[in-house]
Amino acid sequence: MSDSDINLILEKLNGIEKHLEAKQYSHRWLSMAEACEYAGGRSKNWMLDKLNTGKIHGYQEDGKKGFPGKWVIDKNSIDDFYSGLKEDTNKKYLDLKKRTGG
Repeated sequence: MSDSDINLILEKLNGIEKHLEAKQYSHRWLSMAEACEYAGGRSKNWMLDKLNTGKIHGYQEDGKKGFPGKWVIDKNSIDDFYSGLKEDTNKKYLDLKKRTGG
């Protein structure tokens, strides 16, 4: 395989990668399945718990004939939820380190 073949393959791979990045979760609102996947493969029950406790934000569309519709979930609130967990963990670590003299 020549250098030009390798470069052509790399260019195509980069193009595919950019296309996938732009396509995947580029919008703010996610379906329940997308939100669960975006949250690291969490279950629907886990996501419903976070929605019901207000830790993640979304709304349920009106369904047909009075039945509940599909959930629409705010991707940014998932990011905020995990950012809060990270900050909480860092704070607990620093507090523990301070108490133990580490």
